[in-house]
Amino acid sequence: MSGASEERPPVPEPLPHPVVDNHCHLDIGRGGEPWATEEALAAAAAVGVRRIVQIGCDLPGARWAVAAAAEHDALVAGVALHPNEAPRIHAEGGRPALEAAWEEIEQARRRARQGARGGGDRAGRLPHRRGGPGRAGGVLRPARRHRQAARQDPGHP
Repeated sequence: MSGASEERPPVPEPLPHPVVDNHCHLDIGRGGEPWATEEALAAAAAVGVRRIVQIGCDLPGARWAVAAAAEHDALVAGVALHPNEAPRIHAEGGRPALEAAWEEIEQARRRARQGARGGGDRAGRLPHRRGGPGRAGGVLRPARRHRQAARQDPGHP
């Protein structure tokens, strides 16, 4: 974060109605230090953000999201492999590593208390954004897999 201030912005005015933050990464902080979860939730609640969907888009992030949601009623875990993460895992460990990662994400999804499902934010629309030419299939396959898992979930509408 070259040239960026490490200070947090000023606290905004409270919202007129309670809301849910539907995509947050509390585990990613500034200067390498995450914001204490209790402090972040208190600050959010003070301005009207009553619930937060904590997104875990890689294996460490998914583990963190599920553990944090288990400890804090204001958090809901949404877990997935980001469409750029799956090709990286495959490149580093081949198909066995990728299958193991998918299984861990599926287990994390089952453990997530409130049933948020992965793959809904930008999955399937990223081939042009990162990874360069030739990676479109590697980006789209994870999106398809998340949609399949969501459809098989008995709680899916």
